Amino acid sequence: MKRYVMCVHKDDTGFNWRNDQWTCWLPKDDAETNARFRQVIPYCAIRRSTGEFLVYGRSGGEGRLHGLLSFGVGGHIESGETIIEGMDRELNEEVKIQGCEEPEYLGKIALDDNLVERVHVGLAFLVDCSDAEPATDENGQVELAGAKWMYLHEIEQQLEQFENWSKVLFSYIKNDF
Repeated sequence: MKRYVMCVHKDDTGFNWRNDQWTCWLPKDDAETNARFRQVIPYCAIRRSTGEFLVYGRSGGEGRLHGLLSFGVGGHIESGETIIEGMDRELNEEVKIQGCEEPEYLGKIALDDNLVERVHVGLAFLVDCSDAEPATDENGQVELAGAKWMYLHEIEQQLEQFENWSKVLFSYIKNDF
């Protein structure tokens, strides 16, 4: 059975993330190579009460990002989910969050620097919580292996090692302080 994911037409740059009337559903395999559409990805920075952010090295499903650091957690919106439902599901799959507040929307991430970015659009969020740790999958494997906590100034010092979306997320958060 084909897996369908939420997408938006590439030219629809003014969409409102709270209203999913602008979205469509495409088979994920097709959407990965169809540059006329972008797959919608909630992309969440997780900040615990100490002020540190969860950072991890890319290794999982998206091979085109391996070797880069990230402090955005998220993934595709599955068929039938709203953006918030998909974001909640993705967060729960990747991270065990304690004392979570309502996620704060920071802005959109739409870049064209590489093949991954050309077919995805990020919805950047900040998730404040009392604490969090990487979740384990059904086989007991840690989802975000090697995850660590870093302060914003530490991320800034290593920013060249982060994926482009994390660099945009960093700028949203830094400007918010």
